[in-house]
Amino acid sequence: MSNRFITAYIITALCATAPVAHAGGSCVVLKKLGNSLDLEWVTNPQLSQTQAVIQAKTVIGERHERQKYQDTHAQAGTQLAHGYLIVIKTTYRTFPDKDRTSYGCGFDARDFVGAETAAVSDLRTYSWAWKPGNGYDIVEQIRF
Repeated sequence: MSNRFITAYIITALCATAPVAHAGGSCVVLKKLGNSLDLEWVTNPQLSQTQAVIQAKTVIGERHERQKYQDTHAQAGTQLAHGYLIVIKTTYRTFPDKDRTSYGCGFDARDFVGAETAAVSDLRTYSWAWKPGNGYDIVEQIRF
């Protein structure tokens, strides 16, 4: 068995047996030198927010071989059992003419409008070179 399989198995076992204090969800982004390569989101009323992060990181780890200068991190999260999630994606050019892809992820208890506002705020927090004039596309819109 590979180390990756053993690690995924242990994480899955921990998530399955750990008591859940809150429901949760998370968006995890894989970046390389500031450019977003991939995003995975998890919403599950049976998982805590921390367990959702672990599950999303595991899925991204299974899709991508680890490379130098890559960073996988939780970009947004929630403890809501039910709500609204919007994921936005944008591509833009930075000052020294580098193409960038960035994601924003937003959760809201009331509606998609609040989730989209949170997603734009998340995008601005993690992608400083992005400006509203660059625009964005909604790539996921779910009620969980």
